[in-house]
Amino acid sequence: MVIKTDTCAFSGLKIFPGHGMRYVPCVTVQTTKPVFYFVSSKARYLFHKKRNPRVISWTVLYRKQHKKGTEEQSKRSRKRRAKKVERGIAGVSLEAIRAQKNQSVAQRNQIRAATKTAEKEQRKKVAAKKSDEKVRQDQFKKSAELKSKKTSAIKVQKASVAKKTPNRR
Repeated sequence: MVIKTDTCAFSGLKIFPGHGMRYVPCVTVQTTKPVFYFVSSKARYLFHKKRNPRVISWTVLYRKQHKKGTEEQSKRSRKRRAKKVERGIAGVSLEAIRAQKNQSVAQRNQIRAATKTAEKEQRKKVAAKKSDEKVRQDQFKKSAELKSKKTSAIKVQKASVAKKTPNRR
């Protein structure tokens, strides 16, 4: 259940239903001036005397300005700290990462040299395959050219024979 509460125009305290008083500055019914709500006659009296609520110690504005009651709130709300969790990264297990951290500089250099030589060998193999393919393609092209020359020569011979014989109809 929600209780509708108003705030005091002077002190800033909550006014629960059935308590406090309203002050309308004008006597006429149709007015555009605001309606002031007061928690007590003491608050209404000080408001009409034009006292500053920041000077009076029991008002909400005074307590906020002088930071009263904020210690209790800060003690209550504790911030949750994020827990650190170690996990593997992108398919590499946590054990492998720890093993790599514990390696000495000499071991790392040795592993780098081994990987470089393996990469060079791999490149040599790929280059050899490419050159073999190139040789095969060149041989295939030469054989295709020879075949095309032979077929063209045969076609030329057939064409010359066909020209020599007259058509009889």
